[in-house]
Amino acid sequence: MNHQVGNSANADDNTNVVMQPKDRYHFVYAAFYIIGIGGLLPWNFFITANEYWMFKFRNSSMIPVNMTGDKKISEDVQYTYLQNLFENALSICGTVSSLISQFLIILFLERTNEKIRILGSLICQIIFFIITVALVKVDTTKWQQAFFIVTMILIVALNSGSAVFQSSIFAIVSGMPSKYVQAIMAGQGISGIFASVAMIFAIGFSKNPTSSAFAYFLIATGVLVVTLLCYASLSKNVFYLHHYKLNKNPNKGHGHLLNNNEARDQVFVDENFDNDLEPLLSNAETTQTETFPPLWYIFKKTFPHCLSLTLIFFVTLACFPSITASTQSMSQKSTWSTLYFSPVCCFLLYNATDWIGRTTAGYWHYPSEKQTSLLVFLVILRVAFMPLFALCNVQPRTRLPVIFNNDAYFIVFMAIFGLSNGHLSTLSMQYGPRLVEKEHTGIVGTLLVFAICVGLTAGAGFSFALRLAI
Repeated sequence: MNHQVGNSANADDNTNVVMQPKDRYHFVYAAFYIIGIGGLLPWNFFITANEYWMFKFRNSSMIPVNMTGDKKISEDVQYTYLQNLFENALSICGTVSSLISQFLIILFLERTNEKIRILGSLICQIIFFIITVALVKVDTTKWQQAFFIVTMILIVALNSGSAVFQSSIFAIVSGMPSKYVQAIMAGQGISGIFASVAMIFAIGFSKNPTSSAFAYFLIATGVLVVTLLCYASLSKNVFYLHHYKLNKNPNKGHGHLLNNNEARDQVFVDENFDNDLEPLLSNAETTQTETFPPLWYIFKKTFPHCLSLTLIFFVTLACFPSITASTQSMSQKSTWSTLYFSPVCCFLLYNATDWIGRTTAGYWHYPSEKQTSLLVFLVILRVAFMPLFALCNVQPRTRLPVIFNNDAYFIVFMAIFGLSNGHLSTLSMQYGPRLVEKEHTGIVGTLLVFAICVGLTAGAGFSFALRLAI
């Protein structure tokens, strides 16, 4: 193939200007989109099966022991100790294990093989989900405490694997044109929509939580397999390998990329680029950078976006779902207000608007890359959502009055809440890698994911205090 289009007046005599290989049929974009879905959909389905977990930890002495899981069986039965403990334990085990894994990845990113990290983490998640699927059909009535411990171990393992996978993927995609970062972010957003639709479908059509959970976990396993295949397919894609090599060796005979989005579409390379690329097709992902990246330098350069991501997800997890899911409709009691209000107006609306925000960030870059202060300001404004949601009809409540006594307020708040989360977080994920040299974009991607994880962990912890204040 011949990429040469002419001589550059600014390049050496032996250097030509060449255009990057094209992403034919948008294959790489689609692959990263699916990888984004695979990064979060399994976990979304895991937590969506809440009724299944409540059934597993039910008071079996008061409820007939069977595997039907009739949703109306437990309506008049008080929650057991394990049922009350489950959501808090899930939140703590999930966020803390992710945070620790993300931190370790930052320390050892350049010392480990990313192909092994990605494939290994996906295979481990697949194995753990197969175990989860199998346990759905097992009667755990007589060993609920042991099953609870096993479930927490699975949660830690799944979240650790997911953290390793997402950090490694963002380390790769951060050195590519920014629309591929947006592809992963949008894929993550649409995974939430799938989970919300599945929840609504289960409420309306599923006869019991065990059958719903079995379907959730089976689909999650299939999505992980498809994600693994998508990643494996990239190893033979010339466009992907082109950017991969430039990220690994930005200054070894391949010139430089200017530090802006437009320059990422055109690169200076030597005349032997095509010949140099061929060995990469067979063994692209075995070369690792030996020098340890200057973390403090990178952190200082990207601090505004690290701060933005931490604050965005701190506010999001402080409110959603602990506060928003406890908000009840102000309309008269009906099937809509009791069964569908929260799944539709909380979960589906948030995930849909979050996905829209992540998608628009790929086309509407406002605030712009140069308007960092405005971006941070808008992120700080999101703190207002905490009192706004607290003053909606969150139940039960003992301290604060209900000020926004119409469902329309909650719906508008939730729509803006989701849009701002998706749009602003995607912008920061796109802008951050552009602030450093090409060879450091990988560690920036990992650092930004770590910032998200810090926000998620802190927000999940703060949600308990916020709930008590209401």
